[in-house]
Amino acid sequence: MPATSKQQQKLMGIVHALQTGQMKPGKASKQAQAMAKSMKKSDVKDFASTKHKGLPKKVKKEEMTLEIPKMYMVRKPMEGLTVDKMVYEINPLEGIQPLNIEMNDVHTVHATPEDAQAIAAEAYQKYCDEAIALEEKKDATSGKIKKAIDQLEKKRKEHLTLAKDDPKSASKHKEHIAKIATQIDDLMTKLERIEKSKKEIKKAEDKKDK
Repeated sequence: MPATSKQQQKLMGIVHALQTGQMKPGKASKQAQAMAKSMKKSDVKDFASTKHKGLPKKVKKEEMTLEIPKMYMVRKPMEGLTVDKMVYEINPLEGIQPLNIEMNDVHTVHATPEDAQAIAAEAYQKYCDEAIALEEKKDATSGKIKKAIDQLEKKRKEHLTLAKDDPKSASKHKEHIAKIATQIDDLMTKLERIEKSKKEIKKAEDKKDK
C-alpha cells in the first residue's frame, strides 16, 4: 500500500528504520516506536518506498486513519484494573496520548484485538498469581515476626524477674529490657505494615468480585 502524503511517507520511513535496526528507538517518537512493534514489515516497506513526486505534503487526518490500520494497546495489570479494561484501541497517528496513559503503563501493542485480549488475559493471570504468592509470603513473614516478638517478650519477662530477685544488678537488666522493648516496637511496626497491606489487597479483591 503506497503512502498518500510526504508526511506519511516520512513517518513510515522512520518506522521502517526502527524495524530494520537502522535507527535506535531513543531517536524516534513514541508513536513511531509503537507502530514499529505492531505493523507488518511488508506494509511499512510499501509505505516507506513510495516516491515523493506527486504526493501532497499532508492529507486529511481522516484519510490517513483509513490508510494506517488500528492498533490495540494492552495496559499493564494493576490494582483495581480488571482484564476486560486492559485493552485499548489506538490510532497510530495519535498514539496513547489521548488516553492519558504513561508509556511505563503500556504492556504491549498488537495489530489485532484478538492478540491483545489474549496477552491481556495472560498478563492478568500472571499478576494474580504473583499477588497470591506475595500474600503467602506475607503470611509466612507475619508468622516469623510474631514468633520473634513472643521470644523477645519471654526474655523481657526473664530480665524483669532477675532485676527483682537481684536488686544490685537491676540497672544492667533494665538496659536489656530497654533494648528488647525497642526491638519489639520495630517488629510491631513491620507487622502492622504487612497486615495493612494484606487488608488493602483483600479489599481490592472483594471490590473486583462485586
